[in-house]
Amino acid sequence: MHARFGQDHETKYRLTRGILRELDAIAHPGLVRILTKSPVVTRDIDLLTSPPGPRSA
Repeated sequence: MHARFGQDHETKYRLTRGILRELDAIAHPGLVRILTKSPVVTRDIDLLTSPPGPRSA
């Protein structure tokens, strides 16, 4: 039940995507690791595979 609860919130609020965008906005040079069993993470593949730094919207 807890896993489903978290997935629902991730899908609704896009928490991971928001965090990745904030890290990108400050040009975070560090490594970002995400541990998940949820297939929802594939929604953010564009942010996960691009180099850090500002992008045009």
